[in-house]
Amino acid sequence: MQIDILSDCIKKIIVDYEKVEVPGLGIFSAELLPANISDNRLTVNPPRRMVGFRRISSPLAGEMLLQMLADTVCRTLRQAEKELQDCVKSILGELGYNGSVLIPEFGRLVMLPQGAIGFEQEADLDIMLEGSAWQPLDIAAAGGRKLKMTS
Repeated sequence: MQIDILSDCIKKIIVDYEKVEVPGLGIFSAELLPANISDNRLTVNPPRRMVGFRRISSPLAGEMLLQMLADTVCRTLRQAEKELQDCVKSILGELGYNGSVLIPEFGRLVMLPQGAIGFEQEADLDIMLEGSAWQPLDIAAAGGRKLKMTS
């Protein structure tokens, strides 16, 4: 299985279910961050979802991902499971050798000290629910002034 197919399936599942377990690798989870005001107080940034990763080496579970992979590549669940295991083995091997693995249009897994694995999501990753097309608001362009922060 190619890693771009795995990436597409992870993104599709995480949008709707906020969590994807990749058997043998770990769990990707989405967390909603609230709207915030930029450091220069000229832009209101909309709420957004950030992806985190937690290493779990259990080969079990991940049924939703396996089913989507089987449907995507027109194979049985058993074939999808075998291909996913091979893909995870390849990812872990590359992590050990290169220290990082790019998951196309999703982010990068990185090897941390003591063998932990971290995740850096793509800067422009859009995993908001469909229909939520929030954009940053430039207050100055909208005719406003710099916001004053009150406590």
